[in-house]
Amino acid sequence: MDFIHRCDRCGECCRSQKIPFTILDIFDVSAHLSMKPRDFVEKYLEVGTGSDGEKIYLIKATSCPFLEHDLCSINEFKPSTCRTTPCPKNKEYADFTKKYRLLTLEFLLNSPEDMIKHCMGAECTGEYLAAHKKFKVKTAQKYREKTESELHDRKHVMALLERIVMIAVHPEFRAMITAKIRKS
Repeated sequence: MDFIHRCDRCGECCRSQKIPFTILDIFDVSAHLSMKPRDFVEKYLEVGTGSDGEKIYLIKATSCPFLEHDLCSINEFKPSTCRTTPCPKNKEYADFTKKYRLLTLEFLLNSPEDMIKHCMGAECTGEYLAAHKKFKVKTAQKYREKTESELHDRKHVMALLERIVMIAVHPEFRAMITAKIRKS
């Protein structure tokens, strides 16, 4: 299997699941749409539970409101989950995921930079939602700034990436992915 992030541009993933948004995604997408982050959250998002039991922001509708004619209308600013998660229709990916874990495939398909932004954004969002019941721009901005500051700390990022790989990536692929991270 070659590890290239392929997309059929069918829109199936956008229609078949509630898309998670991180704090970083909320600020990026709302700015692109010229909306206040609070208004964006109120209009499009709800708090749900992720696969690990942590609270997350999810698109309210099952079908993504930013899908137009099977294409993403916010493609340049789309959420990190959309950037990193492989096509659910791809049988090779589905078979690989069953055997080796989704995060293993995501690390093989994506750049370390995209993966760390995705992982740190999700962690930041979980921390925010654990501490705050309602979205408030001022407090959310502090979490965003902290995460963006940490993203610029290369030593911190490399240590975190390697820790994620050791915990969540299938052992058969750890060395390959760690080498990819260290090259970046």
